[in-house]
Amino acid sequence: MAPLTPTLDRIPAQTPVQRWAVRVATATAFALTWIFRWLTIDFANDHFVHLSRARQILLGELPVRDFFDPGLPLHYYASAAALTVFGQNLLGEAVLTVTLIALGAALTFYLAARSSRSLILATVATVIAVAMFPRLYNYPKVFLYPLALVCLWHYATRRTTVALAALAGMTAVAALFRLDHGFYIGATSAVGVVLANRDRIRAIPAVAVRFAAMTAALLLPFLIFIQLTAGIPAYAAGILRNSSTVARARLLSLPIHIDRSMPWIAVDAPSRPRVSVRWKPDTSDDQRRQREPQLGLTDGIGDRGSTWSYVLADTRREAIEALVNDPLVADTHNIDRDALRVVASESWLQRARNRSSLLRARIAPGVLTAPNALAWLYYATVFVPLTALLVLLIQWRRGTLTPFDTATIGSAVVMCLLIHQGLIRESPDSRLPDVAGPTAVLAAWITGAMGHRQVVEKRGFRGQASAPASPRWKSVVVRAGTSVLWVGTLWAATTFGETGERISATGILAGPAATVARSKEVTRLVTLRPIDFYAPVGSAGVRALTRYVLECTRPSDRVLTGSFEPQVFFYAERPFAGGQVYLRAGWHGSQEDQQLTIARMRRQRVPIVFFSTATEPEVQRGFPQVYRYVEEQYQLAMRSSFGGDRDYTVFVKRDVQPRGTYQPLGLPCYR
Repeated sequence: MAPLTPTLDRIPAQTPVQRWAVRVATATAFALTWIFRWLTIDFANDHFVHLSRARQILLGELPVRDFFDPGLPLHYYASAAALTVFGQNLLGEAVLTVTLIALGAALTFYLAARSSRSLILATVATVIAVAMFPRLYNYPKVFLYPLALVCLWHYATRRTTVALAALAGMTAVAALFRLDHGFYIGATSAVGVVLANRDRIRAIPAVAVRFAAMTAALLLPFLIFIQLTAGIPAYAAGILRNSSTVARARLLSLPIHIDRSMPWIAVDAPSRPRVSVRWKPDTSDDQRRQREPQLGLTDGIGDRGSTWSYVLADTRREAIEALVNDPLVADTHNIDRDALRVVASESWLQRARNRSSLLRARIAPGVLTAPNALAWLYYATVFVPLTALLVLLIQWRRGTLTPFDTATIGSAVVMCLLIHQGLIRESPDSRLPDVAGPTAVLAAWITGAMGHRQVVEKRGFRGQASAPASPRWKSVVVRAGTSVLWVGTLWAATTFGETGERISATGILAGPAATVARSKEVTRLVTLRPIDFYAPVGSAGVRALTRYVLECTRPSDRVLTGSFEPQVFFYAERPFAGGQVYLRAGWHGSQEDQQLTIARMRRQRVPIVFFSTATEPEVQRGFPQVYRYVEEQYQLAMRSSFGGDRDYTVFVKRDVQPRGTYQPLGLPCYR
């Protein structure tokens, strides 16, 4: 099939130096993002939904057949492969997620540079996307959508069978990572295929059929598996039922609040060094909270296990002596225990800010707030594709719209409209970063198109007579307004993503030695045995329960958690019971699903069930059959916070005889 030659009219000829500049800059974007995300590694609670299912696969179970799957099989298998290669720790998952997040950033840079023809615009767009700090478990969204645009743009410039096959493969992979990803990318690809072939309308049906056939062929093994296990109609009905509450289109209303009581300029107090305190294992949260003000420990941040980071309100020798000798304090860091003084090092930036009040000044603190940053990002995200669509229509009306922009930017607009409605939903605070890449690409194109218009006005388009040039003052106003929008979005992204705090945590500002030390610490943590990373001896709350499950059940025993605690199974190294990694209203709670859950539990040895007391009523309402089964087959063992900040209800199986008592918590032990 002949390539579509007019599609390259929009792209100026590039010299080898220019091409190498884009390639080097793209590789640099990948490397810098990878380093940043590695040094700020963090595994949120939701991360362990798919990670616990991945571990279940390594135990010989299959999604759909053996446990409930809302349509994310490849997500589980990717993590299962990482666990197989790197061992039963978090190293593999860290490498996998950080690498694909960084690849998403690199693809965003490449697309933004290609569409805007500006390395500066591409850099700012990519910094905004990275600064918003998407959560690691959302790496499929961050990576797949920019990759889909690359495949689409590749097809638009070539229109070959190989390029079409790559687009079909991209759609199939996305569907296996999550079914709605496949739908959004498939719909975008279909629009892109039509737009790329609009000069030969008669060929469009044949091309569309080939695209659909290739995609279906790639998904056929998965469809056969579904039919042989749950049956395609039943599986599809379950997916639609579970997703019905999140599939509605909506536009949120996020108010922008201005605190007029705040001054226009505020100067922060000089920062003070932080110290770490490791409390003794038997210290409860209540004891810790009571002791902190007595010891002058302020601005506490939980680090890991019983270790907390603080700012010392009193750095006198007597105060430090009271801290290090306190009977509840096991150890301290950044304190010279012999000289009784703080030895925490400050970065050059911290020292400069402490010496200069100008560097500690904040402009309009009543306006430039985190909630307003979220609102700015949300409205910018929503209106960028609409603005891009308007620019496309204006260019079409003026006759300056090129075939390349029609196919590529047109499909990108469709993608953004779909994913903004389908993926953001009611949680912009956690989901906006996931769609930042394609949105930033469109924003860069809009800005580049405005600059391109000035060129068209001066020298005409494709040999046409040049259009009357706009007055110079209009050009200045447009450029100034565009710059304000970009700077405002950059501020919002860095505020929303807490970029300053995260960069400080990397150790980069303190110099190469601190950065290397941070990297070694991250590597040490992710290579630990998971339970030692999450719940060292003496932990409290759900962490204490997780260690209890590990130490008091057999490796083949299963556990049911009624609350949303998916991390328990991975860290306790135990499979979940009944095929349910969590019991949450709206997900796998139909009568048929509850009956299947109970049938599975009857075949499994499940000595322990526990609920968060706060969410137990929700389980009673959403899973009444499962809850009645627990009441009939289990007895209450204890209701306690176990030293944490939430109460838990622990049930144990009536017909399973304990072998002793787990002394730290006073619960029966079955191992």
